[in-house]
Amino acid sequence: TKSYLPRVCTVPHQDCNNLAFGWCVVIALGDFDPEEGGHFVLHDLGIVIEFPPGACLLIPSACLWHSNIPIRKNDTRASITFYAAGNLFRFIDNEFQNEPDLAKMNADLYQQRQEEKDTHWRKGLELYSKINDLILQDL
Repeated sequence: TKSYLPRVCTVPHQDCNNLAFGWCVVIALGDFDPEEGGHFVLHDLGIVIEFPPGACLLIPSACLWHSNIPIRKNDTRASITFYAAGNLFRFIDNEFQNEPDLAKMNADLYQQRQEEKDTHWRKGLELYSKINDLILQDL
C-alpha cells in the first residue's frame, strides 16, 4: 500500500488482514526531521523508534499495535508498505479456492480448515527464532 504526501500519520492499529505471523515492510519517505517527528511506535513493546526518510522496518504488523507520530507542519512524509495478505495463504491452503467455494466443493476439507484456525497461529509462532536458537553453540 502507499500513503501519500503531504504528512502521513497513522493511529495505533494492527493490520488484521495480514498473515498473522507474516512480516510487513514499512519504508518512510519524504522530507522531514526524524528527531522532531515521524517516529515509529510499537505500542505492545513500549518502543519508540526514530524513523528517518529512506529507512525500512520489518515488523509482524498483524500481531503488534503500531503507529507513527505526526511530523512538523512544513515537513512532508509518505510511506510504502509491503505485506503478506492472509487471504492469499488461505486460498492456497484451500486448494486454490476461497472459503465459500471450498465449502461447496469439499465439505470435509472445509471443516478441517475451520478446525485448524484455532491452532494455526501457534504453528506460525513456532517459525520465529527463539533466543536459544540465536546463541552460538560450540561449532
